[in-house]
Amino acid sequence: MADLALSQVAGHEVETLSQSEYRRLAIGVQLVRDPVVLLLDEPTNYLDLEGTIWLENYLVTYPHTVLVISHDRNCLLYTSDAADEGLGVDLG
Repeated sequence: MADLALSQVAGHEVETLSQSEYRRLAIGVQLVRDPVVLLLDEPTNYLDLEGTIWLENYLVTYPHTVLVISHDRNCLLYTSDAADEGLGVDLG
């Protein structure tokens, strides 16, 4: 999880974080909990490109169930194709 670059925001007040930093922090907090079902609603909103790429790569190797709700077709296609050749993905 070091790729989330959370060490860069250590010691900062949450109110002073950029939207991308805040989003990375929120995702990191949930991932540390290692949930059996990970529900992500628009997880790439406000993430910079580096954060989006990291999240996509992380999700395809996540050992539990992941449900992603997103308008980001690239994220949906990448994660669903890598996970199970697109089964269960509604892009309509």
